[in-house]
Amino acid sequence: MLKFKSTLLSFERRAETWSIGWMTSQVSLWLYLSLIPPQIW
Repeated sequence: MLKFKSTLLSFERRAETWSIGWMTSQVSLWLYLSLIPPQIW
């Protein structure tokens, strides 16, 4: 039971890290797109 709990905890931590990385990539993509001059579109 303890092993299952620790596995669940590590999975939660991994999901948290993934969501943080996803948010960071979204923000950097948005910044990159907003920095591109409009005439390229």
